Amino acid sequence: MKAITINRPGSQDVLKLSYLPTPSPGIREVLVKVRATAVNPIDWKVRESGCISSEKKLSFPAVLGLDIAGEVVVLGDGAKDFKIGDRVFGYLIWIKWEDMLNILQ
Repeated sequence: MKAITINRPGSQDVLKLSYLPTPSPGIREVLVKVRATAVNPIDWKVRESGCISSEKKLSFPAVLGLDIAGEVVVLGDGAKDFKIGDRVFGYLIWIKWEDMLNILQ
């Protein structure tokens, strides 16, 4: 999958187009093909500092931009509230990039 990542804190110069393995949904999760995302002030603050909070640092590579809209493309076991093709939107929590697109029902 394509993603804009950072490998270290810094200015916008650290943003990089990356190709990451597509994650697989876990139990009660769905995989969403992201069609739109947003970057908010918190994203550039996290990019500059490398920290989510005073207690939690990013793990790299990190994907910023947690507001997403897209469509469900794969259902994990037990994911019964969605169907493939459903259009969804949401705000993702700060998690590892490989889990970024798996949304717990």
